[in-house]
Amino acid sequence: MNVTSIGNAALGEVLAEARRTCKEKGIDLTVIADGESVGFLEPPEIKTLMEAVTGQAVAWVARLEEGKRLIHLDIRRYRDFLMIQQEHYARDRDLVSGVIPEAVFQITEKYGGHASVGTRDGWFSFRILIPIPKTAE
Repeated sequence: MNVTSIGNAALGEVLAEARRTCKEKGIDLTVIADGESVGFLEPPEIKTLMEAVTGQAVAWVARLEEGKRLIHLDIRRYRDFLMIQQEHYARDRDLVSGVIPEAVFQITEKYGGHASVGTRDGWFSFRILIPIPKTAE
């Protein structure tokens, strides 16, 4: 992954580290990232959000058997929102273990956003939606 091709240095750094960690743990990480979509956030906020999202997923997925170690990460503008969505396979007993870190709530609430977790068909989903300020467009 080329950090500069993502469009945001802070996001690129966190994703490059996540890619290294996943490789070490035998986890397939797929990423769709539009770095411009996170441009209104401060670099420490970007790092905090992304480290929470990727760190939590790696911790869960690393416990799974080979063939099910997959994390999908989507970071982009969705209408007038920044959408950060992370999905991964989960065993049945893991489906209720989704806890959103307090730092994620603090940042999303600062911008009037929302964070949620959910499950569907054996997949765990962690989604963050934050309105993009008009001044950032």
